[in-house]
Amino acid sequence: MFIKLCGLTRTTDARVAFDLGADCFGLIYNFPRSRRSMNFDQASALVEDEPLHALLVTVNLSPAELE
Repeated sequence: MFIKLCGLTRTTDARVAFDLGADCFGLIYNFPRSRRSMNFDQASALVEDEPLHALLVTVNLSPAELE
């Protein structure tokens, strides 16, 4: 079984997910309609601090915007 938790925004939550056995977590990126949306700096800081693999969850971003 592969476990991904989506929409984490806090380092403490990502650490708990890792400690409980999650395989990765999802970051909601640049989607203002979601209260869990993160900008580039916020997402980068969270990914740098955590040992889990992170997946970027986006809505309607072009390939150029993702680069």
